Amino acid sequence: MTSLALVSVALAALGHLSLPASIEARDLVVAQAIEDNRPFAQSGVVLPYSIDNLWRGFTGGNCRHQALDFGGIGPEGGIGTPIVSMARSEIVMLGLAELEPGKFGKPDKRKGKTKRGKRSYSRVLEVEGYGKVYPFSRSKGSWGSGTTIIARALDGELAGYTLRYMHLAAVHPSLKVGDIVEAGQEIALLGGTGSQNAGPHLHLDIEDPQGRRVDPAWVLGLVEEPATCKPLPKKKPKKKKKKKRK
Repeated sequence: MTSLALVSVALAALGHLSLPASIEARDLVVAQAIEDNRPFAQSGVVLPYSIDNLWRGFTGGNCRHQALDFGGIGPEGGIGTPIVSMARSEIVMLGLAELEPGKFGKPDKRKGKTKRGKRSYSRVLEVEGYGKVYPFSRSKGSWGSGTTIIARALDGELAGYTLRYMHLAAVHPSLKVGDIVEAGQEIALLGGTGSQNAGPHLHLDIEDPQGRRVDPAWVLGLVEEPATCKPLPKKKPKKKKKKKRK
């Protein structure tokens, strides 16, 4: 991705951040966006979100968390800040809590604040281009993922890989299944949907064409060796006891 494209991504983000309306502040945000993505510019892969507040990584042997969590940056834990596509991809699924609360969690539309950990966050946001946004859920949903985007990378070393972006506050209103998005294109806003305890974050997981989960930190060049894990043993379903006939 070119520096010009990265500048446009950063400028788009400015509309969602509570920053001083000064040229100096805006220049700092643009410069940071370019610097963060510089190592990946030639590979066609970009950071979907800031790495200044990384949380939980790809765990080892127990396979409990085969993903990378990007903690929110900015006022109120970064809720409503932009998430961008990490590669040129085709959108293959949009899991919208608003339309399928049973799967992706019931949006929390109550007034006031919600508590996650030791912090409180607004339940409702007004975001330019999105309208009213509900970044949290009142229920987990059967998926436990909150609002979700699933995309399939089309180019470069990630071609054929599946990318999943979870716990989103909202999907970009223009996005539809079948759309092709470019690396660095805004696709969603950061939130905490689906999670009942954790603060706002992006949960990113990556699957290779053979269906194996891959360490996102390694894909993004943040670690030299990928973490690996052994699949958990599947629990055998309990046999139903036959009722005795009277």
